[in-house]
Amino acid sequence: MDEPSGKAERKELKELKELKELWDLMKKTKMKAMTKQQLADEAGVSARTLDNWLRPHLAELEQMGYKRRMRLLPPRIVKHITELFCIEV
Repeated sequence: MDEPSGKAERKELKELKELKELWDLMKKTKMKAMTKQQLADEAGVSARTLDNWLRPHLAELEQMGYKRRMRLLPPRIVKHITELFCIEV
């Protein structure tokens, strides 16, 4: 009877460890989801200009889950774009 609870405890500890790792990763990136317009405003350009800047990098961004029609960009993509174009947010 101790084995099932031991397995359950180990599984729970593993899940907690994974959640902690995700939390630590989020704290390191310190990026928030942003709209393209917000990101363009931070860069001091229009959303259309930002789209033009992104065009040569579409293949790389699409591998990260980016779609051209996205309005809200996830934190990992915002981080990548801000590093790529030296945009301070």
